[in-house]
Amino acid sequence: MTTATVSIPETTNAEALAAERAMIDERRRVYRDQFGFNTFRDPRTDAITMVAGSVSAVITPNSLGARVRALFGSGAVPVFSVGHRLWVFLADGPTPMDNTAQLTADLFKYGAVPLVSGALIVLPTPGSEKRCWMHVPDGAARPPFAAVVEAVHTASTEVGSR
Repeated sequence: MTTATVSIPETTNAEALAAERAMIDERRRVYRDQFGFNTFRDPRTDAITMVAGSVSAVITPNSLGARVRALFGSGAVPVFSVGHRLWVFLADGPTPMDNTAQLTADLFKYGAVPLVSGALIVLPTPGSEKRCWMHVPDGAARPPFAAVVEAVHTASTEVGSR
């Protein structure tokens, strides 16, 4: 009786890295073409990143985030989780009419953090399980930054009154 050996070609680390980077570049194209995000691949981490400006974000603890999302209704705001502890709501950047300093101060009162003009926003990236979409953007539609701040305020008030 003879035994046949089957040779399975090994994927090299370089090939695996190239395949992962190709997936990342494809996701970046989707983010750019479908959602209007001006992203780049961070050369140190390979994470898909964008600089806040026309798009901003508000980071909340997950307990507050669940209430904020409920106030907007399912699908009304793009949101992703970071681990199991934080939710990131994407919004249009603040307008010149917004009092950004006051809106930012309001967020800090509730344990939320704004990411506005110049801040880096790291998006869900293939190959990384740390960030995961809870609701993928619906095209380039996002709520205004002030509306997300108001929802955080309302959700915090409701949680505090219980």
